[in-house]
Amino acid sequence: MVFVCSEREEFGALISSVKEYGIQVSQCECYDYHGNKRIRLKKRMKAFWHTWFLFQKKKYDVIIVVVPSPLVGAGVSLSAALCCSKSVKVFQLAASHHDVERYERLSGKFCRFRGQKWVAVSKENAFQIGRIYRLDPAKIKCIYNGANVPENFQGKTSRQELGFKGTDILITHVGALVPQKNHNELIKIFKKVQAANANAHLLLIGKGKLKYELEVLVKDLGIETNVHFMGYRTDVADILAISDVFVFTSVFEGFPFALVEAMQMGLPIVTSNTSSMRELVLNGSNGFLYDLGDVDAGADALICLVNDPVLMRKFGKHASSHGEQFSKGNMLRELDMLTGIGSVQ
Repeated sequence: MVFVCSEREEFGALISSVKEYGIQVSQCECYDYHGNKRIRLKKRMKAFWHTWFLFQKKKYDVIIVVVPSPLVGAGVSLSAALCCSKSVKVFQLAASHHDVERYERLSGKFCRFRGQKWVAVSKENAFQIGRIYRLDPAKIKCIYNGANVPENFQGKTSRQELGFKGTDILITHVGALVPQKNHNELIKIFKKVQAANANAHLLLIGKGKLKYELEVLVKDLGIETNVHFMGYRTDVADILAISDVFVFTSVFEGFPFALVEAMQMGLPIVTSNTSSMRELVLNGSNGFLYDLGDVDAGADALICLVNDPVLMRKFGKHASSHGEQFSKGNMLRELDMLTGIGSVQ
């Protein structure tokens, strides 16, 4: 197995992690979005030829192209379709506002004509990809991303180490501080929760450009004592292990690993009723869904849980059992059936 990745600096940590598993790494060139349309197209063509020559030289048996959105990876996908009889393109995200240009749509149709299989990481994602490329969503295979949290995981981080009491109720969110994650709405929801239960604390794990703006909002609402900006953490599983509820307010998602990991850790969920979250959370069973933008409904859902420990435990147990189906093993088995590469021994 060979892992092929862009030469960009931000992928350095990912490449190091892959190498730790003994996987060979080849790096390829990638275009960016800067400049006018002509410059972007020129960079795309350069990246395409670079990747095409790499695939021609290496002669891989199967190429799996993983792209963050329909706007990325068209050249790599086309190179794979031209050079390899077996290629799979996995779309991690397809938000409703995404669209592609005509030549991208045509290259996509050519790839499918060459036998390239397309995979979406959720049914909502498949619907959006079908809309963007004008395809029947039923023709796009849905394979959920897999996450694995050890059963009965016991973290090394304690509440006391983080400065919390045993009576505190920890509501955790994991995600970059960017507009997509909708922290503004989350903080407004928590304001109402904290007013209903003074022991409630909101833990925000992640970093991003909105940190200062969010800190100002928290201060203006007078809840800075109960809202904790945790920054980037390497012990997320440890913090989930000591949390009581997981909350997610994203505007859109492809397939949120953080939410799945929280479910597998046995946390009840409160999340916005958008994109793939509807496929993960069974409303009234392992958590609550609320309509995006409805701060009162989001707050009521959280208050219902934090004020009822029995319901929290019940939902958490259901979340754990439901989260088992979203495992790495299931994901790899489905990919194996799709590609025939024997990825699971």
